[in-house]
Amino acid sequence: MSALDLRLRQVIIDALRLDEVRPEDISEATHFEDDLGANHDQLRRLFRQVDVQLMVRVPEEDRPRLTTFGLLRDYVKANTPARGGGQMP
Repeated sequence: MSALDLRLRQVIIDALRLDEVRPEDISEATHFEDDLGANHDQLRRLFRQVDVQLMVRVPEEDRPRLTTFGLLRDYVKANTPARGGGQMP
């Protein structure tokens, strides 16, 4: 599991307040609503935390298609600002 994968999984767990979920429980296909039970407010908090903690802003128009961990991870990777060799902070 890459550093980004682990960090994003932890952001998801914290933002959705999933105390019983461990990072390794979240797979590529884990759906935020269907598998994790996220509601609209929780998803808004998740995208806000992605912005704050990973410094990747997810515009409102992109959010509906980012429904799984894998889709969000790929979006974050594609939109992460370059930082000395592309490393996550």
